[in-house]
Amino acid sequence: MTERFTNLSLFSAAPLTIEEIARATGAAILAPSPAIYVITFNTRDYPGRAVLRRHVWKGLDLVADFPPLAVGASVEAVRAFLPPRLEQLRLSPQDDPVIAEAWSGP
Repeated sequence: MTERFTNLSLFSAAPLTIEEIARATGAAILAPSPAIYVITFNTRDYPGRAVLRRHVWKGLDLVADFPPLAVGASVEAVRAFLPPRLEQLRLSPQDDPVIAEAWSGP
C-alpha cells in the first residue's frame, strides 16, 4: 500500500500514506469487522472439497488463520461450523472464483 494522498497532507510537507493516516486516526476505522469467515470450494490445496477459514485483521491486512476451521464435501457441510449471528457478505465479480461464501460477524 504505497498509494499517496496529496489532498490529505494539509500539515505535512510530504503526502500521507494510508498507513500514516491509519496511525494518526486509529486503524480500527479501517477494519469494519473483527473477523471474516470465508468458505472456498475446490482450491489447489483441497481439490473437490469445501473449506472454512477465519480471516482476521492484523494491522491493515486481512490474514487467514491456519489450520482451516472445517473441511468437508460441500459448502453446506462446512457452513454448519460457522459461529452464530453472522451476516452473509455479497461477493464481487472480482473475487477469486474459489470463494463460495463470505460471512462477517458482530
